[in-house]
Amino acid sequence: MAYDEKIKEHLAFYKKRCLKIEKNGIYRTNKQEYPHILPEHHYKLNILETIRDEFWIYYWFNYWNNNEKKITLHPDFHHLNSSQAMCFNLFFPLILNKGNKDIKNIFFEYLNLKDLRSGIKDLQFEKVLCYEEFTNFDFFIKLNDGKKMLFEIKFSEKDFGKTDLNKSHKEKYEKIYKKQMKIEAIIQSKYTKFDINFKNNYQIIRNLSYLNKDTYVVFICPKENKGLIKKFETNNKTLEEFIKEDVLLQFQKKIRVIYLEDLVGNFINKFKETFPKLFTHYQIFKGKYII
Repeated sequence: MAYDEKIKEHLAFYKKRCLKIEKNGIYRTNKQEYPHILPEHHYKLNILETIRDEFWIYYWFNYWNNNEKKITLHPDFHHLNSSQAMCFNLFFPLILNKGNKDIKNIFFEYLNLKDLRSGIKDLQFEKVLCYEEFTNFDFFIKLNDGKKMLFEIKFSEKDFGKTDLNKSHKEKYEKIYKKQMKIEAIIQSKYTKFDINFKNNYQIIRNLSYLNKDTYVVFICPKENKGLIKKFETNNKTLEEFIKEDVLLQFQKKIRVIYLEDLVGNFINKFKETFPKLFTHYQIFKGKYII
């Protein structure tokens, strides 16, 4: 059974056992019911109970104040396999504990970012850095010294995003990725031409185009989602192999590929003795998202 089907089956069981919801939700695209989807009016239950009240206060405060931290929920947010909801559940505890240096260090240590010792200035979901290019990063961290971390989160998706080789994307490529972001200074030239390599690996290349001396890019996905991580579309390389072989040397150290199972296991071990509330949260997170 493919990973996306296994996780949907797991989440259907979670919906009944943990959320006590028997009714299936509807997929808007085809109007069909599926057991891994919540009835739409139960969308708030896609946030774990350990942070649910605090998260929705945070969400509605920023929504009604229409500030830069306002979050737009994805149309399929009520799907239990929503990667947006998973990202909220994974990182909202860091927002709740923004001022705690010990918790910050535990988050950064596993990301191999221990050298980033500056305090946290800003944390955001769905961050847009360039409104002309308009990439939404799933999570964003800015430190007091100006360094930034940009997170791309995948869950049950079958691949990283592709694009079309049409006129509008060609104009965007010429104006932004090539001229403004200078992707040729980051990755090998075979990925910087407007052709099949760029088309098939668009989302990864787009994210890497934001790399600079003060910016890191972090990819997080399940190790078990082998269809996602198996190959780097056009040349049978894993994402890690691509980074090592095709990203220019000075930028390799600014990219992380982190597996969800390992990250959450590390949090559980680190928080067990010192932060029992976080320990409980990530135990529940594991029960929902990790088979």
